[in-house]
Amino acid sequence: MRDAKEKTIGEMLSALPQGERRFISFSVGKHGSADTFTLHEGIWGDRVIASFTASSSDQTLAALHVIDEAVRLDDATVWTFDFRFCRRTDNKGVNDRDYLAAPVYERRMIEQERLLSGEIKHGHKAFGFYPLDGH
Repeated sequence: MRDAKEKTIGEMLSALPQGERRFISFSVGKHGSADTFTLHEGIWGDRVIASFTASSSDQTLAALHVIDEAVRLDDATVWTFDFRFCRRTDNKGVNDRDYLAAPVYERRMIEQERLLSGEIKHGHKAFGFYPLDGH
C-alpha cells in the first residue's frame, strides 16, 4: 500500500489548480539516485501536499512527458526557467508552451552515459546540476 501523500503525476497535476500558490518541484537525484516530484502549497512551498518518487530514469522521463503535455496544452501551466518548478500562471506566454523538460532530461541521460564511458569530460548543467550531480 502506498503512502497517503504518494500520488501519481496525473493526480498531482489535477490538484495543482485546487489551492493557493501550489507548484510541483522537480528534484533531480545524483546518478543512480531517485528523482522526486513534490506538490507544494504556500508562498515558500512549506506545505507538502503530495510526492512521487521515480524508480528509474525511464519513469522520470515518462513523468516529465506528462507534465510537458500539460504545459503544451493547458493555458496556465508552465515550467520555470530552470525546470525545477511547474506552476500555474495567469500570464502564460506563447514561448512557454515550447519550454519542455523531457528533452533536457534526455540530454542529461545521454551525457551521463558519455561521462561514465570517458567519451566526454564535462556535461551541460540542467535542472541546477551537472549530469552526475543532484540531490
